[in-house]
Amino acid sequence: MKYKVIKSILASVCMLAVVPGVSAQDVSAQDVPIAFMRATYTFTYLGTAPYNGKEYSRAEDYMLQIAPGESRFCGITNYEYEKLMATDEGKALISDLFRRATVYDSSGKVKEIKMDLVKDDMPKRGNARVVYKQHGAGELRVTDRLPFEDVVYTVPMADLVWEITDSVKTILGYECQRAESLYHGRNWEAWFAPDIPVQEGPWQLCGLPGLIMEARTEGDEYIFVINGVEKVEEPILPMPKKRDYIKTDRIKFLREKNESLEDPAKVLGGNVRNANGKPIGKVKLLHDLIETDYK
Repeated sequence: MKYKVIKSILASVCMLAVVPGVSAQDVSAQDVPIAFMRATYTFTYLGTAPYNGKEYSRAEDYMLQIAPGESRFCGITNYEYEKLMATDEGKALISDLFRRATVYDSSGKVKEIKMDLVKDDMPKRGNARVVYKQHGAGELRVTDRLPFEDVVYTVPMADLVWEITDSVKTILGYECQRAESLYHGRNWEAWFAPDIPVQEGPWQLCGLPGLIMEARTEGDEYIFVINGVEKVEEPILPMPKKRDYIKTDRIKFLREKNESLEDPAKVLGGNVRNANGKPIGKVKLLHDLIETDYK
Protein backbone atom coordinates (compact mmCIF):
# COMPACT_ATOMS: atom_id res chain seq x y z
CA MET A 1 0.00 0.00 0.00
CA LYS A 2 2.81 2.45 0.87
CA TYR A 3 4.47 1.73 -2.46
CA LYS A 4 1.30 2.53 -4.41
CA VAL A 5 0.73 5.77 -2.53
CA ILE A 6 4.27 7.06 -3.08
CA LYS A 7 4.24 6.01 -6.75
CA SER A 8 0.96 7.88 -7.20
CA ILE A 9 2.45 11.02 -5.68
CA LEU A 10 5.49 10.86 -7.93
CA ALA A 11 3.46 10.16 -11.06
CA SER A 12 1.20 13.18 -10.55
CA VAL A 13 4.15 15.48 -9.84
CA CYS A 14 6.13 14.24 -12.84
CA MET A 15 3.13 14.84 -15.11
CA LEU A 16 2.92 18.41 -13.80
CA ALA A 17 6.61 18.96 -14.39
CA VAL A 18 6.64 17.81 -18.04
CA VAL A 19 3.54 19.58 -19.36
CA PRO A 20 4.77 22.44 -21.62
CA GLY A 21 4.46 25.81 -19.93
CA VAL A 22 3.52 24.28 -16.56
CA SER A 23 5.82 23.86 -13.57
CA ALA A 24 5.46 23.13 -9.90
CA GLN A 25 6.04 26.81 -9.21
CA ASP A 26 3.01 27.76 -11.28
CA VAL A 27 0.64 26.30 -8.69
CA SER A 28 1.93 28.79 -6.11
CA ALA A 29 1.18 32.48 -6.15
CA GLN A 30 4.51 32.99 -4.37
CA ASP A 31 6.47 31.44 -7.23
CA VAL A 32 8.38 28.99 -5.03
CA PRO A 33 8.99 25.24 -5.39
CA ILE A 34 6.13 23.03 -4.24
CA ALA A 35 7.13 20.01 -2.17
CA PHE A 36 5.17 16.82 -2.84
CA MET A 37 6.87 14.82 -0.10
CA ARG A 38 8.25 15.52 3.36
CA ALA A 39 10.51 13.21 5.32
CA THR A 40 11.60 13.78 8.91
CA TYR A 41 14.84 12.52 10.40
CA THR A 42 16.50 12.42 13.79
CA PHE A 43 20.11 13.55 13.56
CA THR A 44 22.30 12.25 16.39
CA TYR A 45 25.91 13.33 16.77
CA LEU A 46 28.82 13.36 19.23
CA GLY A 47 30.68 16.51 20.21
CA THR A 48 32.91 18.17 22.78
CA ALA A 49 31.56 20.65 25.33
CA PRO A 50 33.63 23.88 25.17
CA TYR A 51 33.21 24.64 28.86
CA ASN A 52 34.64 21.40 30.28
CA GLY A 53 36.01 19.40 27.34
CA LYS A 54 33.68 16.47 27.99
CA GLU A 55 31.95 14.40 25.35
CA TYR A 56 28.26 14.90 24.72
CA SER A 57 25.63 13.29 22.52
CA ARG A 58 22.85 15.38 21.01
CA ALA A 59 19.82 14.66 18.87
CA GLU A 60 17.79 17.06 16.76
CA ASP A 61 14.89 16.58 14.37
CA TYR A 62 15.21 17.72 10.77
CA MET A 63 12.81 17.88 7.85
CA LEU A 64 13.50 17.17 4.18
CA GLN A 65 11.05 18.84 1.79
CA ILE A 66 11.19 17.30 -1.69
CA ALA A 67 10.03 19.07 -4.85
CA PRO A 68 10.69 18.09 -8.49
CA GLY A 69 14.42 18.53 -9.02
CA GLU A 70 15.19 20.17 -5.69
CA SER A 71 14.83 19.94 -1.94
CA ARG A 72 15.56 21.64 1.37
CA PHE A 73 16.91 19.98 4.52
CA CYS A 74 16.79 22.01 7.75
CA GLY A 75 16.42 21.67 11.50
CA ILE A 76 12.82 21.87 12.66
CA THR A 77 13.75 23.72 15.87
CA ASN A 78 15.73 26.36 14.01
CA TYR A 79 13.00 26.78 11.39
CA GLU A 80 10.35 27.36 14.07
CA TYR A 81 12.69 29.78 15.88
CA GLU A 82 13.27 31.80 12.72
CA LYS A 83 9.53 31.94 12.02
CA LEU A 84 8.90 33.20 15.55
CA MET A 85 11.64 35.81 15.38
CA ALA A 86 10.21 37.11 12.10
CA THR A 87 7.04 38.21 13.94
CA ASP A 88 6.38 41.13 16.27
CA GLU A 89 5.05 38.65 18.84
CA GLY A 90 8.31 36.71 18.82
CA LYS A 91 10.43 39.82 19.23
CA ALA A 92 8.20 40.97 22.09
CA LEU A 93 8.57 37.59 23.80
CA ILE A 94 12.36 37.76 23.78
CA SER A 95 12.32 41.39 24.95
CA ASP A 96 10.01 40.54 27.83
CA LEU A 97 12.11 37.55 28.91
CA PHE A 98 15.28 39.61 29.08
CA ARG A 99 13.53 42.49 30.83
CA ARG A 100 12.38 40.18 33.63
CA ALA A 101 15.84 38.64 33.96
CA THR A 102 17.86 41.87 33.92
CA VAL A 103 19.19 43.39 37.14
CA TYR A 104 20.30 47.05 37.10
CA ASP A 105 22.61 48.90 39.47
CA SER A 106 21.79 52.24 41.09
CA SER A 107 23.01 54.17 38.05
CA GLY A 108 20.72 52.29 35.71
CA LYS A 109 23.45 50.18 34.09
CA VAL A 110 22.98 46.45 33.55
CA LYS A 111 24.49 44.62 36.49
CA GLU A 112 23.46 41.07 35.69
CA ILE A 113 21.27 38.97 33.40
CA LYS A 114 19.90 35.95 35.24
CA MET A 115 19.74 33.45 32.40
CA ASP A 116 18.42 30.73 34.70
CA LEU A 117 15.15 32.71 34.93
CA VAL A 118 14.57 32.60 31.18
CA LYS A 119 16.26 29.45 29.90
CA ASP A 120 13.14 27.29 30.20
CA ASP A 121 10.97 29.85 28.39
CA MET A 122 13.57 30.98 25.85
CA PRO A 123 12.80 29.70 22.31
CA LYS A 124 15.49 27.25 21.28
CA ARG A 125 17.50 28.26 18.23
CA GLY A 126 18.70 24.86 17.03
CA ASN A 127 21.32 24.08 14.41
CA ALA A 128 21.52 26.73 11.68
CA ARG A 129 22.69 24.41 8.89
CA VAL A 130 20.38 24.32 5.85
CA VAL A 131 21.07 22.30 2.69
CA TYR A 132 19.35 23.14 -0.60
CA LYS A 133 19.79 20.52 -3.32
CA GLN A 134 19.45 21.68 -6.91
CA HIS A 135 19.73 18.58 -9.09
CA GLY A 136 19.49 20.49 -12.38
CA ALA A 137 22.49 22.59 -11.42
CA GLY A 138 24.33 19.57 -10.04
CA GLU A 139 25.19 21.31 -6.78
CA LEU A 140 24.19 21.82 -3.19
CA ARG A 141 23.79 25.24 -1.59
CA VAL A 142 24.59 25.27 2.10
CA THR A 143 23.86 28.06 4.57
CA ASP A 144 25.33 27.93 8.06
CA ARG A 145 26.48 30.09 10.95
CA LEU A 146 29.84 31.11 12.37
CA PRO A 147 30.18 33.11 15.62
CA PHE A 148 29.81 36.52 13.95
CA GLU A 149 28.40 35.85 10.50
CA ASP A 150 26.03 33.79 8.42
CA VAL A 151 27.65 32.12 5.44
CA VAL A 152 26.66 30.43 2.18
CA TYR A 153 28.65 28.14 -0.11
CA THR A 154 28.07 25.54 -2.82
CA VAL A 155 29.17 21.92 -3.13
CA PRO A 156 29.30 19.88 -6.38
CA MET A 157 27.02 16.83 -6.25
CA ALA A 158 29.70 14.98 -8.22
CA ASP A 159 31.75 14.80 -4.99
CA LEU A 160 29.44 12.02 -3.75
CA VAL A 161 29.91 8.60 -5.38
CA TRP A 162 28.08 5.53 -4.06
CA GLU A 163 28.77 1.82 -4.25
CA ILE A 164 25.57 -0.23 -3.86
CA THR A 165 25.81 -3.57 -2.06
CA ASP A 166 23.51 -6.62 -1.86
CA SER A 167 22.64 -6.16 1.85
CA VAL A 168 19.01 -5.43 2.70
CA LYS A 169 16.95 -4.58 5.78
CA THR A 170 13.50 -3.17 6.54
CA ILE A 171 12.99 0.43 7.73
CA LEU A 172 9.50 1.88 8.34
CA GLY A 173 8.05 -1.10 6.49
CA TYR A 174 10.14 -0.53 3.35
CA GLU A 175 12.78 -2.95 2.13
CA CYS A 176 16.00 -0.97 1.96
CA GLN A 177 19.30 -1.64 0.25
CA ARG A 178 22.74 -0.74 1.56
CA ALA A 179 25.20 1.63 -0.13
CA GLU A 180 28.54 3.02 0.97
CA SER A 181 30.70 6.01 0.10
CA LEU A 182 33.85 7.84 1.12
CA TYR A 183 32.58 11.42 1.20
CA HIS A 184 34.59 14.45 2.24
CA GLY A 185 36.85 12.41 4.51
CA ARG A 186 34.35 10.06 6.15
CA ASN A 187 33.11 6.58 5.32
CA TRP A 188 29.32 6.58 5.08
CA GLU A 189 26.86 3.70 5.16
CA ALA A 190 23.38 4.46 3.81
CA TRP A 191 20.15 2.48 3.44
CA PHE A 192 17.78 3.55 0.67
CA ALA A 193 14.25 2.49 -0.28
CA PRO A 194 13.83 1.69 -4.02
CA ASP A 195 10.04 1.74 -3.48
CA ILE A 196 10.31 5.51 -2.87
CA PRO A 197 12.07 6.41 -6.13
CA VAL A 198 13.47 9.86 -5.37
CA GLN A 199 17.21 10.50 -5.39
CA GLU A 200 17.08 12.33 -2.07
CA GLY A 201 18.28 11.98 1.47
CA PRO A 202 19.30 13.86 4.64
CA TRP A 203 22.00 16.52 4.79
CA GLN A 204 24.18 16.45 1.64
CA LEU A 205 23.44 12.79 0.95
CA CYS A 206 21.60 12.00 -2.28
CA GLY A 207 21.97 10.34 -5.67
CA LEU A 208 20.77 6.81 -4.87
CA PRO A 209 17.80 5.18 -6.70
CA GLY A 210 15.50 5.62 -3.71
CA LEU A 211 14.99 7.79 -0.64
CA ILE A 212 17.80 7.43 1.91
CA MET A 213 16.15 6.20 5.09
CA GLU A 214 19.21 5.86 7.32
CA ALA A 215 22.84 6.95 7.10
CA ARG A 216 25.75 6.82 9.51
CA THR A 217 29.48 7.44 9.55
CA GLU A 218 31.99 4.81 10.49
CA GLY A 219 32.11 4.79 14.31
CA ASP A 220 28.57 6.24 14.55
CA GLU A 221 29.70 9.78 15.29
CA TYR A 222 27.00 11.13 12.95
CA ILE A 223 23.71 9.31 12.35
CA PHE A 224 20.55 10.15 10.41
CA VAL A 225 17.49 7.96 10.97
CA ILE A 226 14.16 8.57 9.27
CA ASN A 227 11.08 8.65 11.49
CA GLY A 228 8.38 9.56 8.99
CA VAL A 229 7.58 10.19 5.33
CA GLU A 230 4.34 11.65 4.02
CA LYS A 231 2.59 13.15 1.02
CA VAL A 232 2.31 16.95 1.14
CA GLU A 233 1.61 19.89 -1.10
CA GLU A 234 3.47 22.75 0.48
CA PRO A 235 5.77 25.54 -0.70
CA ILE A 236 9.46 25.40 0.10
CA LEU A 237 9.60 28.92 1.44
CA PRO A 238 12.85 30.78 2.09
CA MET A 239 14.05 30.61 5.68
CA PRO A 240 11.81 33.19 7.39
CA LYS A 241 14.37 35.67 8.68
CA LYS A 242 16.25 37.54 5.98
CA ARG A 243 20.00 37.55 6.50
CA ASP A 244 23.06 38.98 4.81
CA TYR A 245 24.93 35.81 3.93
CA ILE A 246 28.65 36.04 3.30
CA LYS A 247 29.83 33.91 0.39
CA THR A 248 32.62 31.49 1.23
CA ASP A 249 33.82 28.05 0.20
CA ARG A 250 33.37 24.75 1.98
CA ILE A 251 36.97 24.21 3.09
CA LYS A 252 37.35 27.76 4.45
CA PHE A 253 34.09 27.43 6.35
CA LEU A 254 35.10 24.08 7.88
CA ARG A 255 38.47 25.46 8.99
CA GLU A 256 36.84 28.47 10.64
CA LYS A 257 34.21 26.25 12.24
CA ASN A 258 36.88 23.95 13.65
CA GLU A 259 38.84 26.94 14.98
CA SER A 260 35.76 28.31 16.74
CA LEU A 261 35.32 24.95 18.50
CA GLU A 262 38.99 24.49 19.39
CA ASP A 263 39.59 28.02 20.69
CA PRO A 264 36.27 29.76 21.47
CA ALA A 265 37.92 32.54 23.49
CA LYS A 266 40.16 33.54 20.57
CA VAL A 267 37.30 33.54 18.08
CA LEU A 268 35.00 35.53 20.36
CA GLY A 269 37.79 38.00 21.00
CA GLY A 270 37.47 38.20 24.76
CA ASN A 271 37.73 36.55 28.13
CA VAL A 272 35.21 33.74 27.86
CA ARG A 273 34.40 32.01 31.13
CA ASN A 274 32.53 28.88 32.10
CA ALA A 275 29.72 28.56 34.64
CA ASN A 276 32.28 28.50 37.48
CA GLY A 277 33.86 31.75 36.34
CA LYS A 278 37.05 30.13 35.04
CA PRO A 279 38.51 31.32 31.73
CA ILE A 280 38.04 28.95 28.81
CA GLY A 281 41.19 28.14 26.88
CA LYS A 282 41.76 25.79 23.99
CA VAL A 283 39.60 22.70 23.87
CA LYS A 284 40.84 19.27 22.84
CA LEU A 285 38.12 18.08 20.49
CA LEU A 286 37.09 14.47 21.01
CA HIS A 287 35.20 14.32 17.71
CA ASP A 288 35.90 15.95 14.39
CA LEU A 289 33.42 17.75 12.15
CA ILE A 290 31.02 15.82 9.93
CA GLU A 291 33.42 16.57 7.04
CA THR A 292 37.11 16.02 7.78
CA ASP A 293 38.89 16.78 4.50
CA TYR A 294 39.60 20.41 5.45
CA LYS A 295 42.89 19.62 7.18
